[in-house]
Amino acid sequence: MNKKLLKFLPLLGVLALSACGPAPSSESGGKEVVDVEVTIKYVNSYGKNYQAQIDKMLEKFHEEHPKITVQEVKIGGYDQIHTQTVSDISAGNGEYGDLVICYPDHVVDYINYGVAVKLDDYIDDPNIGWNADEKADMIKGFLEEGKKYPVAGTYSLPYSKSTEALWYNADVVIGLNLSSVDPTINNGQPLTAEYIDNLTWEEFLDKLCPAIEAYNNALPADEKIIIDGGEGSLTGICGYDSTANLFINLCEQYGYGYSHSDLQTGKGVLDFDNANVKALMKKFSNAAKKNYLVPSTRIANNNYCSSYFTAQNLLFNIGSTAGVGHEHSDNFITNVTSIPGAAGGNKHVISQGPSLCLLSHPEDGKEMKEARIQAAWELYKFLSDTKNSASWALTVGYLPVRTSSLETEAYMDYASTAGKTPTDLEALQAKNAQYSTAASNNVFTSDVFKGSSTARTQVGALMSHVLNNFDMTDAEIDQLFTTTVNNIKLDMD
Repeated sequence: MNKKLLKFLPLLGVLALSACGPAPSSESGGKEVVDVEVTIKYVNSYGKNYQAQIDKMLEKFHEEHPKITVQEVKIGGYDQIHTQTVSDISAGNGEYGDLVICYPDHVVDYINYGVAVKLDDYIDDPNIGWNADEKADMIKGFLEEGKKYPVAGTYSLPYSKSTEALWYNADVVIGLNLSSVDPTINNGQPLTAEYIDNLTWEEFLDKLCPAIEAYNNALPADEKIIIDGGEGSLTGICGYDSTANLFINLCEQYGYGYSHSDLQTGKGVLDFDNANVKALMKKFSNAAKKNYLVPSTRIANNNYCSSYFTAQNLLFNIGSTAGVGHEHSDNFITNVTSIPGAAGGNKHVISQGPSLCLLSHPEDGKEMKEARIQAAWELYKFLSDTKNSASWALTVGYLPVRTSSLETEAYMDYASTAGKTPTDLEALQAKNAQYSTAASNNVFTSDVFKGSSTARTQVGALMSHVLNNFDMTDAEIDQLFTTTVNNIKLDMD
């Protein structure tokens, strides 16, 4: 564990810290601003490639907040942070952080331990919270994720957000005329970006993929649009990196139900064990049998499909927008758009990427406990303001969490393809930024509860099974669902 101490300046007019004790509440009836020297810990896992940007932001914070000392604590990965934090909470040693990078499943544990801070009391506070415009500026889908817990309230805040995208070989796909094999596709016209932008799963799996297969099979070996990678390679039409995301996306897009939290009991409810979802599994298993949809779980060591996409063994790939660099090839132009949606339904797509949560330290006593929370809240506000959210997004390749960040000159330059060579990575990054901005209006998050992390793992395994085991009977699918539900329930009690 690497620790780095940095000094931060006072909370301008809002959290002006001195040694005189608590400041009186204002006429607005907001929180009393705690006015003491305070040290907080900012726990993250960002590697050395991002350290210069972190240092720059923290130095700026230092110029504005001199009485707060921030101890930056680096731990190897998200799961390691969760494990270490739970260990420190359980030990009662007070070593866990104040502002901690997290995924929602981690926060459930922090809530159960009684140290996760309910953030509505700070977000809406007239003294130290956001005003109406600042709150409305946060991208709604990302902010809503922080409320998907088994208790009412907001318990995490967005920071590095991404989603899924459909990447495709534009040199091959755009202008491809499939009328000789299916004259109904795109009304008999060559494929366009608009057509790909509006794909449903029904159009993609039942019409486009069979047509591409027939067209490719009729071509001479040296002219095929899908290169056969040979034994040990993925060869097909579309790769899919995350089987868990696919399952959860399908449940949301078709409205068949995945899971939810019961706020009355505080427990999770599994909704996916139904006939509609099972019918989808049979449909997707049939598509996988034909290699229309090829999961990453066919790759040794569960690697990603992107390397087979860039090798042209796949025409399409579905993966995270945070992995834009892996979808780039110098040999062809890559386009990016939304994943297919449900026929007559929606194009919702899962929200990804870590958030931040605030943890309280009751061992410090009431006054210092509140001082640390307020200081951590001010640090989050600083890191997620318009300028810093845009700057961080440009550094790590994620999406800003504020609408106003999308309108900054730096981000608009990043998201513009003007003057960029189409096959260069910078051009693909620009297209990715444009897509991610539009997709932010369609992102969703699932409720989290005790056992929700297990649920995600288990439905990912279920989806992988149906994409790699073909011609399953109804009885076999029923048994697979029963086993999956039972495995999840072991961690729900």
